[in-house]
Formats: sequence, structure tokens, C-alpha cells
Amino acid sequence: MGYLYAILSSLFFAFYAVPKKRVKLKPNIYVFFMGISCFLVSLSLYLLFGLNEVVFDKWLLLSIGGGVIWFIASVLFFISVDKMGVARASEFKSLQGPIGSLLMLIILSEYISLNIYLLLLAIIFIFLSAMTLVIKDDSNYKMQLKSIITAVLAALFYGLTGFIRKVVTIQGFVYIQQVYTSIGLVLAAFIFLIIKDKKVILKKEEKRSYLLAMLSGLFYYFASYFMLLSYKKIEGSIAFPIIQLNSVWAGIIGVLIFKEIDYKKYYKRLLLGLLFAILGITLLVICN
Repeated sequence: MGYLYAILSSLFFAFYAVPKKRVKLKPNIYVFFMGISCFLVSLSLYLLFGLNEVVFDKWLLLSIGGGVIWFIASVLFFISVDKMGVARASEFKSLQGPIGSLLMLIILSEYISLNIYLLLLAIIFIFLSAMTLVIKDDSNYKMQLKSIITAVLAALFYGLTGFIRKVVTIQGFVYIQQVYTSIGLVLAAFIFLIIKDKKVILKKEEKRSYLLAMLSGLFYYFASYFMLLSYKKIEGSIAFPIIQLNSVWAGIIGVLIFKEIDYKKYYKRLLLGLLFAILGITLLVICN
């Protein structure tokens, strides 16, 4: 079941970025409304199913910090989505897999059966998968070093949040963990808005955009929920890499739905990128 939960998580992680393609909201405002949605859903499901979990524990404070880090990661990721598209941004974000896995393997001592050579090879394959989507002569998206760096930084922060979530899950928290993480996310987003824009102004003409952002929050909640369930069943260093299949699903969405890349012209690159992604994730799984 742990593997199934991880795959389900990867699907939701792929879809949560899709609504951003339909709106022009600034990434920080978009993430703010995502956070509100996550909090409302988290609190509702905790009250329905998670009352057996304690309301407060010192480990849950770590979840608040994780929410703050997730805010930073998401803003960076959506900046890269706006500049590069869902397909390319998700490929670079998939580098979070090796990062999160290394933290779990080393700090949580999941390294006992680690094959370091397979791990390094997996990292190389995932990087090559991302690089296959760097198409300089694509008329729709001009690849810039700044955009790539933004996506890679997002991957670093996402990898750290994946590790934090595993640590808190080990303590037995799932539903309440979601509540605390969303609190950290909303607080970070709100404070950032106040500092940057001085005040939060809601525009009636942006109502549809706010609703789409909240839809993203709903997708993200279930992506996180299934990730935590997979963490309970299998080691995080196995589950987290499987979840990076979201880059494959997001790539397919970006190419087939949003036409971010001319698949007829670059189908060889796309197939090669897909192959590298699958090989990288497979190696991450079997390197344990």
C-alpha cells in the first residue's frame, strides 16, 4: 500500500500546479490562497478523522517551520512555472527527490542498505531528464539561467520539507500535521504580503483566480496526505523518490494540454527525458 500511496501522491502533486497556468496572480498571492484552502481542508478532516491525535506536541512546531519553507519553495516553483511552463519547471523540481532522500538516508539512518553508486547515478539521470527540456530555440519559452536556478532552489526547499514531514510522521502525526503545516504556510504568505505589498487587497475581478488557487490548495492537501500515508508504510527514502513521478505526469500535461513544447518536433527529446526520469526514479528506489 505504501507504494500505491506514493503513486497517488505523485498524481496530485502533478495536478496542483496546473491551475496556475490559468491565472495571472503573482506567485506569492497565489500561494497565500492555496494556504488558506489547505488550512480549511486540513482542519475539517482533522475534526472528522484525526481527533485521536494530540492537538499540541513539540514535534508539531517543526511542521510550522516546514510550512514556512514550503511557502518559499512554492513561490520559487510558481515563478519558474510562469517563466518555463509546467513541464520544464516540474522536471527541475524533481531534483528534490535525491535531496530529500539523502537527508532521510543520512539523518534518519535509512542508509544501512544504501548503494551510493546507484544513488549518484540516479541523480545524474534526473538531472539529464531536466536538461532534455532545455530547448533554446523554442519560440514559446526562452530558457534562461535565472529561471533554471529558481526551479533548482525550489527543489532544494521542497526536499527539506519532504524530510521534515517524514520526521513528524514518525512521531505518529498525520491529520494534525497537515493543520500545523498549513498554518505555517498561511502565516508566512500573509507576513510576506504585508511586508512586500503593505496590505492585502482582494479584487472582485480576480475571484476566479482566487478560486483556482484554492483548488490548487485542495490538490496539494491530498498530495501531502497520501505522501504521509506512504511514509507510514515504507521508508521515506523510497517513498519520496517514487513521488517524483509527478514530474513525468506534469511533463505530459505541459506538452499535451498546454502545448508548451512542440512534441512533433521534439518528440525524441521528450521520450529521452521520460526515459531518464523513469531510470532515475527506479534507481532511487532500488539503491536502498
